[in-house]
Amino acid sequence: MVYTPTTKHSNGARLLALDGGGVRGVMALEILNEIMERVRTKKGIPEEKQCRPADYFELAAGTSTGGIIGIMLFRLRMTAREAIDQYDIIASQVFSPKILGYNIGWMPKFISSTINNSKTLVQSSRFDDASLKKAVDEVVAKYGLDDNDRKLKGDAPLQHEGSGRIMCCTTAQNRSETVLLRTYKNNNIYTSSKTNKIMADQSKNVTISLATRATSAAPTYFPEVIFPEGKPKDKDNERLVFWDGGLLNNNPIDQLWYSRYELVQSDEPPPAISCIISLGTGYMKPDSPSESWFQLVGVAAEVMEFSTNTNAKAKDFTRHVNTLNMRGEHRETKYVRLNPGLGKSQIGLADYTRMGELKAWLRVISRILGIRSGLTWPLTLFALEERAEERETLEAHTEKLRIAARNAYETREPIDVITSHHHRKVLDRAIRNVLSTKLARFTCAQIIDGLPIADVAWDRRLPGIIGEHIIDDHETLCPGALEKAERIFDRRPKDELDYPEVGDMIRRINAQHGVSIPRPRPRSLSPPAERQKYRDRE
Repeated sequence: MVYTPTTKHSNGARLLALDGGGVRGVMALEILNEIMERVRTKKGIPEEKQCRPADYFELAAGTSTGGIIGIMLFRLRMTAREAIDQYDIIASQVFSPKILGYNIGWMPKFISSTINNSKTLVQSSRFDDASLKKAVDEVVAKYGLDDNDRKLKGDAPLQHEGSGRIMCCTTAQNRSETVLLRTYKNNNIYTSSKTNKIMADQSKNVTISLATRATSAAPTYFPEVIFPEGKPKDKDNERLVFWDGGLLNNNPIDQLWYSRYELVQSDEPPPAISCIISLGTGYMKPDSPSESWFQLVGVAAEVMEFSTNTNAKAKDFTRHVNTLNMRGEHRETKYVRLNPGLGKSQIGLADYTRMGELKAWLRVISRILGIRSGLTWPLTLFALEERAEERETLEAHTEKLRIAARNAYETREPIDVITSHHHRKVLDRAIRNVLSTKLARFTCAQIIDGLPIADVAWDRRLPGIIGEHIIDDHETLCPGALEKAERIFDRRPKDELDYPEVGDMIRRINAQHGVSIPRPRPRSLSPPAERQKYRDRE
C-alpha cells in the first residue's frame, strides 16, 4: 500500500520534478508554495488548511537538494510552507562553516569560507554529514507520520505505506549508474545486475537519513555514503558507494517520466498523464573558461558545471513533449518548466547566507515572468488581434510605451489600470512588447499574476495541477523579460522597490508622459460588458 492523493485530475496523473542546486532549492520551494496557494484559493479552501503537494501529485522525483525537499513534501507529507521554514534551518545548520564541530559563521565571510574550503586539502569534503544527520533527525521527530517515525527519527525507513510517492536520485560511483531510492515498493522487474540485486535485498535498510545523504553527497562538499552502511572496501561487490545524484541527473525529469509506469501494474495500460511540472533552482549564465587565470582549472570547473546542467535536459524534454503532444495518447499532457533566471549572480551551492537574497530576487522576477509571490496585479489585457489599427497608431509613441512597460513591471504597488481607454491602449502595447503575442488573447492578470478573473475560461485552468498550464517556457515566450529581470536584479531592487514613495514616483513619471494612473483603489473585476465579451469568445 502507498498513500493516494486526496485529489484526482480527469486527464490523468500529475508529476513533479525537483532539481538539485544546493541552497538555491529554496526558490523551487517558494514557487511550489505559490502554486499550492493558488490551488487553495481557487478551490475555496480555508487559509488555515494549506494544500499539501502529496495530495496533488501522484509521483515526484528529486535530486540532491530536490531529493531532500521531496522527502519533506512526500515522505513526511509536509506543506510547502512548513518545508520552507525547515529548509532555512537545515541550510544554516549544514552549511555554516565549522572547525572541530564548532560554528565559525560569526567570523567575516572571507575568513570562514577560506578556512572551510581548505579542509579539502586534508580530507575528502568541506562539510561533514553529522550536521545533516542531526537536521534530518529534528525534522522527522517533528513531522514524522507516526510514533515509529518520531521515535526512530532519521533512522526511520524511507518506505512507508502512508508516504506519498517520491524517488531520490543518487549515483552509484562504483557501478557508474543511477540508483533511485523510493518511498514506495516497486515490483517491476529490471535487468539483472549487481546494483539491482543489492537494492532489492537491502531496500528495507534504506532510511530517511541515508537517502538524504546519498542524494546530496556532492564530491568535495559531503562524504560519500556506503550502502549497506559499514560494508568494508574489500567487499566492493556487495556494496554501493553513493555520490550526489546531480552528477548524472541534476534535473530528474527523465527518471520521473520513465517511472510513470510504476503507477500501474505491469499488465495494465500505461497511465494517462495530465501534467508534468519541473521546478528549477535558478539559471545562472555560465562564464567562459578562457577568462579564468588558470585555464585548466577553469575548463575543469566548466565541465563539472555542464555535467550538472539542468537547463539543457529541460530543453531536451520540452522537445520530447512537443513530439508526444502530436500523438493521441499524450495530446492532453502538459509540461511546465519553471526555472527563474538569476542573471550574472553566482550563488554557490552552500552559500546559505544569500537565501534571503534569493527569495527577494524571486519576488522581483515574479512580477515579470508570472510567478506571483504575494502581489496583486489587477490588469486587464484586451484581445490584441482585434486591435490591429490601434497598435499601428501606437507605433509612433515609442517613448511612452517604453516608460509604461518599465513602470508597469517594476512597481510593487497594486495599480488599477483599466480606468481610461488611452491608458489601456498604452499598456496593451507595453505588455505586448514583453509578452508573446501567442498569449495575447488571455487576460494579463492570468499571465502576470494568475489572479482569478470571473467568467474567463482560462482562469479555470490553473498551472497543470487542476487544469492546463499558463506558460510553457518563460525563456521562449518572454525573452525580453529575462534581460529586464537581470538588469533589475543587478540594481538590487530590494532596496529600491520596498519604499512607498515608489508608487508616487511612478504616477508622476507616467503623468509627464500622458499616462494617468490613479491612486490604488479596491480591486474590481472587469465591467459586465467585457466579461460578456470574454464569455462569448470562449
